[in-house]
Amino acid sequence: MANKKAKIALASPKIKLCNPIYNAGLFVESARSAESEGADIIAFPELALTGATAGDLFMQDALIESAEAALSVYIKETAELEIMSFVGLPIMID
Repeated sequence: MANKKAKIALASPKIKLCNPIYNAGLFVESARSAESEGADIIAFPELALTGATAGDLFMQDALIESAEAALSVYIKETAELEIMSFVGLPIMID
């Protein structure tokens, strides 16, 4: 069995708090850049799509829906890339 290695990129773009659509654009740029530098995987910080310090705003449907829309943008804009992405965003349960 051959040893396989993966090149992992960690990205922490300068996001705008509670602006997932803007942040998704930064994530797309980061993923494209990482792949062009040979990365196989890119990981973003926990809740980075919205900003981890949004506090009570995580309970607002508007922020959750915006985060989901931003994730869809990210998926669409990076579909042609072969890099695997780890993107954290809040989800509403119950």
